[in-house]
This record gives sequence, C-alpha cells and structure tokens, in this order.
Amino acid sequence: MVDPRVARAWSGDAELYERGRPGFPHEAVTIAMNGLGLRPGARVLDLAAGTGKLTRALVAAHLSVVAVEPLESMRAVFTRVCPSVTVLDGTAERIPLSGGSMDTVFVGQAVHWFVVPVACREIGRVLRSGGGVALLRNDWLEGERAPPWLAELRAVLGSHAPGEEPARSPYGGRWKQALSDSSVFEELESASVEHEETVTVDGVMAMIASWSFLGTSGVERARLTRDSERVLRAHAGPGAEPTIAVPYRAQMWWARRAERS
Repeated sequence: MVDPRVARAWSGDAELYERGRPGFPHEAVTIAMNGLGLRPGARVLDLAAGTGKLTRALVAAHLSVVAVEPLESMRAVFTRVCPSVTVLDGTAERIPLSGGSMDTVFVGQAVHWFVVPVACREIGRVLRSGGGVALLRNDWLEGERAPPWLAELRAVLGSHAPGEEPARSPYGGRWKQALSDSSVFEELESASVEHEETVTVDGVMAMIASWSFLGTSGVERARLTRDSERVLRAHAGPGAEPTIAVPYRAQMWWARRAERS
C-alpha cells in the first residue's frame, strides 16, 4: 500500500515533476558504479523511479534496468519517456521482484519517503550476494560557488526553500541512521559532484510547483510563485523562452549488503 502522505504529496504532479526536476549526471552514476564494482550490463533496480529521471542516466551507463514506482501518474509519464524500460507497480517496502535477482538497487531523491527498516530488508532480499544499494539526490548548489540569483530566490522562498530533506517526509534527515541501524548494509560511503542544467524559467517554476513540501495556503503559494518568477526573469537570458543555468550538487551514498543479512 502506498503511504497516504506520498499519494497526497504527488497527486497530479507527475507532469510538473517531469518538466521541472533535474536529471542525474553521468559522473554521479559512474562514481556509484565504481564504488560498488558494477560493470555495464549489470542488473539494477531503480526504486521509486518517479518519471525516470535517474533511470535515463542508468540506461546511458549501459546497465540493465528495471523500475518500480508506486504511483500510477508517475508510471504513465515514465512509460512515455522511458519506453525501453519495464516499470512495475510496487513500493520500497514491497518490491515485486524475486530474491537475489538484482546486482544493485538505485534510489534517486526518494529514500526519505521509505519506511526505512522495512525497505532495507526488502532491498536486501532482492540483492544478490555481494550486491549493494546506491542513493542519489540533487540539491541546489550552496555557498560561494552558487550564483547571486540563487541566494535571492532562497530569500524569496524563506522557510520554504529546499533543505536536506522535505519536512513532510516520514524519515527526513534521519534515514542515514535508520539505514545504519538496520544492519542490512555495510557502512555508507559518499561523494558528490557539481553539475548544471540550463532550463527555461517556466521549467524552474515547474520544479518549485512540484515540491511536495510546499504546503502553503493558496494566497501564500501565489505570492511565492510571483516573487520567484520575478527573480528568475530578472536574471534569465533574453528570448521568447528565457533560460537560466541552475547549478546543482549531486550527492551519492552507496554500500554493499552485509553478508550476515
């Protein structure tokens, strides 16, 4: 059964998610693959695949991919944009795959929604001996390397600006400890890589609209939308569809399954 919080958060937002959310850079997938000793052709699962943002990077890395996604609206978009990949109806807590069938389970921007102890056991079940898990997420670049307009946009969004994890998710920033406490995996290793996506202003606005944690009133959401678009258009390039370069830091964590599990 899909967590009602997930269903409420993403109801009707699949197209916004597809238009606004960034993909994952090839380098991030390669780092995770190298950390787990994966070679092209390895059998991997994209768990909670959404519209296939991470799936496309996995396919480009020549991995043999199957996807699992609990929401019908997301699967509908996924099937359109990733027609060569099978996507199954399932959850992290109930994966519709046989035991020992996967070399690695990848998760992009979703682990904070999992019931982590249950999901860890399920992920461990579908992994072969020596298999592993790789967790990826994109965050806006912060600090001195971030462009001034991004600081302006964060100021407009205030407490609604994205943090490490959406506040409404079940585990938020506690998932790393929950994963460690499960004893299913060895110690997490980590790395990060910066990347940039040039998108239209409308694309950035779609990303903001897709945030599941932006649970504001209609009036407040309208204000945030108006003020965010003002900042973006002030810094975007010219043209009928002005674009802006959005910098991200892709973070990766990976671990092998503990053999005792």
